[in-house]
Amino acid sequence: MKRRYEVSGMMEWHPVFRVGRGRLAVSFTGGHLCGGGCTPASFETSDPVVQKVIESSDAFRRGLIRGDGRADRPPVAREKAHAAVAEAAESREEGAGQCQAMEFPSLEKAQDFLQSYKGVRIDDMLELESCVATGRRLGIDLIIGKGVAS
Repeated sequence: MKRRYEVSGMMEWHPVFRVGRGRLAVSFTGGHLCGGGCTPASFETSDPVVQKVIESSDAFRRGLIRGDGRADRPPVAREKAHAAVAEAAESREEGAGQCQAMEFPSLEKAQDFLQSYKGVRIDDMLELESCVATGRRLGIDLIIGKGVAS
């Protein structure tokens, strides 16, 4: 079975592992650093001897090298994962027109709720109309005071 290994924080790494009297050189490549994050250098192999050498190495035990898990997953499991993601997207699209009604005594309380629990910036909802529109975008019908604000 093909396995993938990663080394975080490095663009390339070429370790040499000792195997008895011999040595095994492995090349971790394909990593890059950018402002948005880091893609770790990786190495894939289906050779069980190489897998055993990597997994019994000191670098693997210390956590410098880690198994990615993506290549370990059999094709059936990958297909099930893709089907689950597609099903979740469909259910979100079906429920897009439904809104949950929530009642608040004042505009400030509604703003506090959206800011605290939904992560909305207060600048996006300074007025009643913008607050209600933000709530509807998140699937919430805001009822402020006695009636539905619109």
